Amino acid sequence: MRTNQEIFETIYRKKLWGGRKLFWRRFYSGSGSARKDIIAPYVEAVLPLIRGKRIVDIGCGDFTVGSHLVKAANHYIGCDVARPLIAYNTKKFGADFRVLDAVEEDLPQGDIVLLRQVLQHLSNAQVARIVPKLCQYKYAIVTEHIPGFVDFTPNLDKETGADHRVSFGSGIVLAEPPFNLKAKSATILCEVEEFGGIIRTILFEQPTL
Repeated sequence: MRTNQEIFETIYRKKLWGGRKLFWRRFYSGSGSARKDIIAPYVEAVLPLIRGKRIVDIGCGDFTVGSHLVKAANHYIGCDVARPLIAYNTKKFGADFRVLDAVEEDLPQGDIVLLRQVLQHLSNAQVARIVPKLCQYKYAIVTEHIPGFVDFTPNLDKETGADHRVSFGSGIVLAEPPFNLKAKSATILCEVEEFGGIIRTILFEQPTL
């Protein structure tokens, strides 16, 4: 069985999330992290919340999104399982980047954790191992791609990989079984449409199980 490191390093190496025509870009995290109409509402909603805080960005990817946020934070830790990606980001952006498998390893300490379109690529078993780790933060800001219709079955399982659940009419909803994440409050910060679905960002205050 391949490790997460092998899976996601292959995705970036083969540009399975797109970007083949963008030959000048060594790494590409997909249209959800590249299109200005998707990024701008997210940055506008998240930026005021992270000012002066210690931020932990899980699955930071090519850092197109994080580059708009990093200067506002007191300390910004960008984490990803793909080693060449982290090496590249460290040289290009100079922030605190770390190679980390969020499924297998402890997460860095911080005030706010960001997970932007990360969990959707993981199996339910792997998501279930990450969710309890979110409870160490005062705030968790989680972005997931879900179907554009209201009546869908959340959290249908899939193998870890480049695809996501919207392709078969499902999506990650952490408040629903089998994850059952609770919080003092859960606020939708922004929503944008993409490929017939919705990219939704939720702020969980004091997440717990």
